[in-house]
Amino acid sequence: MKGVILTGTHTVEVQEIQDATIEESTDVLMRVTSAAICGTDLHFYDGRMPYDGHLIGHEPLGVVEEAGPVVHSLKKRRSHRGAHAHLLRVLRELLARR
Repeated sequence: MKGVILTGTHTVEVQEIQDATIEESTDVLMRVTSAAICGTDLHFYDGRMPYDGHLIGHEPLGVVEEAGPVVHSLKKRRSHRGAHAHLLRVLRELLARR
């Protein structure tokens, strides 16, 4: 899959990153149709905070493709807004594996 990576001050690149997988019973895999950056991302982008290959755009909209067995509030093949904290944890884990 592709991700937007902050590679320097005012510099981003679209790069291939590892596909996400369901690892815990509460995980959800979402096909992201659009994502936005938030104010925190802008601090990194402007160089006010150190960066080290951050994946940005962690406020997604998308379609749930798979869900863990205990996930009942999200339906497969339906559009949803991403859960910010959970997705940020998953994105950090994916970056750590690179």
